[in-house]
Amino acid sequence: MPTTHHPPALARLWTLLALLLLPAASYAQPASPAELRREIDRLQAENASLASQVQALTTRLTQAQTARDQERSRADQLAAQVTQLVEQLRQGGAPAADPDPTEITPPQPAAPTHAPVPADPLASPASLLAELQRRYAADLAPTDANPTDPAAPLSGERRRKIDQWCVEQASLIQGPIEWRVRFTDFREAARRDYRALMTVTDPASGLPIGDALDVAVPRTLAERLARELTLGRDPDKAPLWTLTGTLAAAPKLNPDRPTPGVFNHPAFVGPYVEFDFHLTWRNVTVLPNVHPASTTATPPTNP
Repeated sequence: MPTTHHPPALARLWTLLALLLLPAASYAQPASPAELRREIDRLQAENASLASQVQALTTRLTQAQTARDQERSRADQLAAQVTQLVEQLRQGGAPAADPDPTEITPPQPAAPTHAPVPADPLASPASLLAELQRRYAADLAPTDANPTDPAAPLSGERRRKIDQWCVEQASLIQGPIEWRVRFTDFREAARRDYRALMTVTDPASGLPIGDALDVAVPRTLAERLARELTLGRDPDKAPLWTLTGTLAAAPKLNPDRPTPGVFNHPAFVGPYVEFDFHLTWRNVTVLPNVHPASTTATPPTNP
């Protein structure tokens, strides 16, 4: 019986292996230079980040060690002080004697910043305000016979009474003045009007009487006043002047102001009444003992 020949099994096996290894060979291709560079950059960035973290942790550790050493040193000092005190107590050391009361210097009172307000209502604006407040309390404040709250809403009758009181005070409190004053913050207002802060001072002490007030300056004095104030820019070193003229009370009814309010401006006389005055300049002179330029100007009346 004849014999049939087949391809060798080994040859078929090699053929199959060759077909299987073709894809694997394609995946085993070496990386390109660009890919290698990107990988190197990534590793370098990661290494730099780790190095920065290590540096930060090292700094924190150094700071913590320094703080610990300082606390240990302070604890050692405290312990030494305690040991010294205990040793003194063991040796019977007496505490320090109390100071002699006769040798204690009492605290000095603070220097006054303002002079007392004179009782004369024409002595200063502060004096005029105090007098108006006194008269308001006597004439318009509640009494047992009239217990109405002065801060209550204005009735027509009470409004007329307060308005009449203001007119009466304007005619009752007026007269000549002679003040020693300082001018500061001189400035030009609208329409060539000039204003300054005026502080009335006590002739004996030189301290201010009340607060500085904003007043209108006559135009005929504006140029000279500005020149004098330029030479004494420091308010405490500004020239002293003697101001003569007339003063008249001018309290005003304000139906919307039952209380002083937060800023108390204008000054509060009483419920629904604000402080104001009319000042007529007659003569102003720079005091020679304060500033060498001593001259006199006599402007027209300027309320």
